[in-house]
Amino acid sequence: MPSAQSQGRAASMQPLGTTKNKKGHHLNTPPIWETSRAQHCQAKRYSWAMENMQAKKPTLIIIPSDVWMKTNNFGDMNEKGYFIPDYKKAFQNDANLLLVISKINTIMAERGFPLKNLESEIKKIENTSNTMAAFAEAIPETPFEQLLRTLKTDMIIQITYTLMQEGPKKSIVFNLQALDAYNQNQVVGANGTGAPSVSVNLPVLLEEAVLSQMDNFTASLQKYFDVLMEKGRESKLFVRVNKKANINLDKDMNIAEEEKRLLDWMDVYLKKKLKRYNIDNQENDYSVDITLNIPLLDEKGAGFSLNDFMSQFRRYLSNSLKIESKYSLKGLGEAWLVIEGEKSI
Repeated sequence: MPSAQSQGRAASMQPLGTTKNKKGHHLNTPPIWETSRAQHCQAKRYSWAMENMQAKKPTLIIIPSDVWMKTNNFGDMNEKGYFIPDYKKAFQNDANLLLVISKINTIMAERGFPLKNLESEIKKIENTSNTMAAFAEAIPETPFEQLLRTLKTDMIIQITYTLMQEGPKKSIVFNLQALDAYNQNQVVGANGTGAPSVSVNLPVLLEEAVLSQMDNFTASLQKYFDVLMEKGRESKLFVRVNKKANINLDKDMNIAEEEKRLLDWMDVYLKKKLKRYNIDNQENDYSVDITLNIPLLDEKGAGFSLNDFMSQFRRYLSNSLKIESKYSLKGLGEAWLVIEGEKSI
């Protein structure tokens, strides 16, 4: 009967990646050199997730960047010379794109971020017009702005990536950009090159490349969103008075026997409803441009958007000032309001 010492030596000489069951039979298990990468990535992901699940987080959507779309010929130039990406074509013709977006979705979801799926959302707007009329003139809306308006997401994460190969080894070069969905301002970026590997597939290459930067990336993303929660999201409001209307912004209006100019009554409403706003430009009595900081939540804690604010603002003009108006959105963060005139009695 073999000694305990010899049994120990025999155990230590077992092939890597094998274990024995109770009957002493070898079980087929993944070799250690194949599982160590995945185990390391998984441990790092869950460690971060446990520490950061409590804060309210922005809703995200992962999309391929225009640079990636142009490079891979998924889109066309329109008559005005603007590139129009064809996301549907990209999903149908590039299997790696689905894998890359799925992997970034997984990384962000494990860190507590709610996500929307680009491929699913595209189907909702395939037959929608790309323009909206604000008043006498049509306000052009790009397909990307139209997509954002439909998605109603907080942040966009654009991914650009290139798979490199030198001999049998592969590596991935990536660039991530987080943008505010309302104004397309960049919030934070991350880029780099993953370590070359012979046997690892594309999603794992990407995960290993980005994980080292995810802590700083997501921390900056959360910090920006926390500021939005406190101060509101910056949006633009362009007010125009129809020249055929019987009023203008300087006309005195009466509410409950108190008289103010129309623009002053608008100012009263903005002060009451918003933490911050600024009148950027007033060229004449028929137009004014305003920067609004829209709260992300209403008084009941429900989500609140520029569209919600404009709907309420229009009711205020109608009910309190007896003014006819209409508005249109361009993307998520820009609204155009046209004042048509006083209601006929």
